[in-house]
Amino acid sequence: MRSDWNDIDVHDIDTVQRLPIGTVLKRGPRHFMYGSFAGTVTKGQGVQSSIPAAAHDALAPEATAVDSTSFEITSPASGSDDIEANEYANGYAYLQVNGTPGYLYEIARNEAMDISATGNFLITLAPGNKLATALVVGDDIALIKHPAKDVVVMTTAGTGSFLGVSVENQVANQFGWIGVKGPHPAASEGTLIIGEEARTSEGTAGEFTPNDYSEATEADRGSVGRVLDIGGDNEFSLIGFYGAGIL
Repeated sequence: MRSDWNDIDVHDIDTVQRLPIGTVLKRGPRHFMYGSFAGTVTKGQGVQSSIPAAAHDALAPEATAVDSTSFEITSPASGSDDIEANEYANGYAYLQVNGTPGYLYEIARNEAMDISATGNFLITLAPGNKLATALVVGDDIALIKHPAKDVVVMTTAGTGSFLGVSVENQVANQFGWIGVKGPHPAASEGTLIIGEEARTSEGTAGEFTPNDYSEATEADRGSVGRVLDIGGDNEFSLIGFYGAGIL
């Protein structure tokens, strides 16, 4: 257990989890988030959350009373995208479409489920969470991992939500820190301009490019920060990141 947050080296790479996924470290204007990696990432590359599993987007709960701190999900008894034990620990469950949509709960742990077989599996909510409304059969529950769990290089197609930049080289099944807000070195391409906005690239995975709002053939993916200093094409620049909606 860490005795002093000042002792943390954000460049440390762990093969075992040392802190809860999503732990935030603040050092002045720089914010870091502790996460797990699901693939090879080079320091300074943009990373995104894992691709949400479509089969886990509309799951049916068992009837559960208001104020409960756990509930069961009924297996759809079809498909192959099984749920692993604690796959959604530190993640979220939210009600969508049917029932009373709009409620979101933090997950402490979950049982494994073979979605091709009949049966139920248990979701246990994190401390401080309880059902604000009763669940009924016919409601839709969506499960999503914590954005910092199983991150991968930001794809050119934007298949997951942008999170930040890796502060060190990583490979699958390792843990480390992600720069999510404030100034961080970032792999860049194109002609960035100091003081202007940057976005994730649609040409090179994990890199950042100018956001000029005028590219007729490319979708506007939105700004992720402002340029503080310029490196050069295919080099590193310093970007002040906004926090990607998570801070």
